[in-house]
Amino acid sequence: MGKRNSRRGIALFVTMVLLLSGCVAEGSDTTQTTTQTTTTVATTAVTTTAATTVPTTLEPASTTTATVTTMTAATTKTTKQQPTTTKPQPKDTALDLMSGINVSSAVGRPTDEAFIESQMEMSLKLFAATAEASKGKNALISPLSIQLALAMAANGAGGETKAQLEALLGGDIPLKQLNEYLYTYIKRLIASDESALKLANSIWLRNDKALTVEKEFLASNAKYYDAQAYKAAFDDTTVKSINDWVSKNTDGMIDSILNDIPPYAMLYLLNAVSFEAPWDTPWKKEWVKDGQFTTYSGDERAVKTLDKKNDYGYYYDDGKALGFSYSLQGDDGVWYDFVALLPNEGTDVYDYVAGLTAEEYLQAMSHFKKADRLITKLPTFKYEYEKNMNDILSDLGVRDMFDASKADLSKMGRYGDLGLVVNDVLHKTVIDVTPGGVKAAAVTSIMPGDGAPMPPANPKIVEIILDRPFVYMIVDRKTDLPVFMGVVTDIGE
Repeated sequence: MGKRNSRRGIALFVTMVLLLSGCVAEGSDTTQTTTQTTTTVATTAVTTTAATTVPTTLEPASTTTATVTTMTAATTKTTKQQPTTTKPQPKDTALDLMSGINVSSAVGRPTDEAFIESQMEMSLKLFAATAEASKGKNALISPLSIQLALAMAANGAGGETKAQLEALLGGDIPLKQLNEYLYTYIKRLIASDESALKLANSIWLRNDKALTVEKEFLASNAKYYDAQAYKAAFDDTTVKSINDWVSKNTDGMIDSILNDIPPYAMLYLLNAVSFEAPWDTPWKKEWVKDGQFTTYSGDERAVKTLDKKNDYGYYYDDGKALGFSYSLQGDDGVWYDFVALLPNEGTDVYDYVAGLTAEEYLQAMSHFKKADRLITKLPTFKYEYEKNMNDILSDLGVRDMFDASKADLSKMGRYGDLGLVVNDVLHKTVIDVTPGGVKAAAVTSIMPGDGAPMPPANPKIVEIILDRPFVYMIVDRKTDLPVFMGVVTDIGE
C-alpha cells in the first residue's frame, strides 16, 4: 500500500489483488513432497476487485470452491472528500443488491479458433512474464482466474483503459464479444452440478452514500459472469464475511484474502474458480517410487515419483521439449489433462517458457507422437506461490488503470466527484500433486489405458523423467486452454 502516497490526484484509488492459491508472503514459495493418496484433483482460483458501490445491500455468496479477485477503490490522503463513517455492526450486514438490477438473458458466442488462439496467447504472455519475474523459484498462475477477474473489471472501464484491457484479454476481440465467448466457454465447463470446474463471482461495495456504482457495470457482470453484488459496512464483520466466502469457494484451500479493510477501500470484486477431478487411471501403490530431483540451483532432492510404463503411448515433442499428459476424469464430456513439459538438456526452463508461442503450442497439443514404449516419471510435489502483478500487467500493456491521471473506470462508478484507479494486483496459488490426484487453488484480488500388442522389431522407446525443472499445465482437453500453468524448480527435501 506504500505506493498510495506517491499517486496523488483527484481520483479514487482502486487496489486490485489477484490471489491464486494459498496465502503466503509476497515473493515467497514453499515446496514439499507428498505421498498421501487423494481421490480428486482440485483447483481453485479467487479474484477480488474493488471499486465504488451502489446504495444497496446483499447476502454473502457461497459455493464450494472459488477464485476471488479483489479490487478496491479509495481516496488519497490529500483529497478533501472522505468515505462516510458507518457504525460497526454486531453481525454481518451484507445485503443483496441485485434486486434493483435488470439482468437480461445473455446470448453466448460459440467457442472458435479466434477465441482459443487469443486466450492461449494471453495465457502464455502472463505465464512467461510471471515465470521470468520469479526466476529461480517455483511459479504458478491460473490464466482463467486472471482472465475472468480482469474481464469483469473491464466492464467498468472506458477509453484507453478499456482498450488496453481488451488488447491483453482478447487481442482483436472487443469486450462485448469477449463477454459472449467467455459466457459460452464457462457454461460448457460447468455444464452440471457435478462438473469438475466450479465458478462463483461476487462484488462487495462499501455502504457509503457518496459511493455510486453504475448499474450497467453490475448488470453486465451478473449477465455474463453470474456475479452477485453486495453492500456492507466494510468493518471487521465484512472482513470475516469476505474471508468466509473465499474459504467456502476454495474448499478451504484458501482461508482468507483480507486481514483488514483500509478506509480508502470502496469495492471488492471476487471471482472463484475451483477444479476437482480424479486421475483417470489412479496410481497403484507399487507405482510410487523413490527418486531424485535436481533443482534449478543444482541441489539434489529426494522425492517420491509416480512411475508409469506403457507398451505404447503418445508424447509431445516440439524439438525444444518432450512432454506427456495424464488424463483427469471430467463430467458431461468435459475432460482435463495434466500436461508436463521437460525442456531439452541444456535448455533453461525459463528460456523455454519465454519461447512458447500459442500457434506452436496448440499445433503440438493436437499432434502428439506415438511411442512403442513410453516410460514416464512424475514427482509428487506441493507448493504455494504469490506475486504482485502490477509491473507484469504494465509491461504487457495494461498501464493506465494504475495511473491516477489516466485511469478511466467511469463505467464502474465514482466516489462523489472522484474517479477510480487500481493500486495493487496480487496473485496467489497453491498446488498439490499426489498419487490420487491433484489439488490446486488460486486467488486473484483486484483492489478495485490397456492392450499389449506384439512389439515391433525396432521399437521406439521414449523416456520422459521429470527429475529437473519442468513446466506443467492443467488444460481443458477440448480447447487445450490452460486453467493452471506452472514451473517446478525445487521440490522434495
